[in-house]
Amino acid sequence: MPEERRAARRFDISELIFVSSKAETRTGLLRDISRQGAQVEFSDILGRTQHAFAAGDAVDIRIDGLGELPGVVSRLTGRGVAIEFRIDDEQQEMLRAEIQEAFDAA
Repeated sequence: MPEERRAARRFDISELIFVSSKAETRTGLLRDISRQGAQVEFSDILGRTQHAFAAGDAVDIRIDGLGELPGVVSRLTGRGVAIEFRIDDEQQEMLRAEIQEAFDAA
């Protein structure tokens, strides 16, 4: 198995969220999250995954219980996007603690 190279622990989670840019707002499914970013999948009722997001787009991701987090689309995935949060170290640590707490409560 390849060695994990991520700088921050990712938590696997499935939760409905909103991702917004200047071009559009989409409901998505949060697939995983860390203090540094998240992976989101998009699908409408017919299973289509089209969206207008592009790598480099500034976005806001809204998650119940965590609020709104600014970020940038770091890459496109087969079904959605990977988002890198644009928050400082203190905010990252607070986010990590909130994610850990929510994950432990589930």
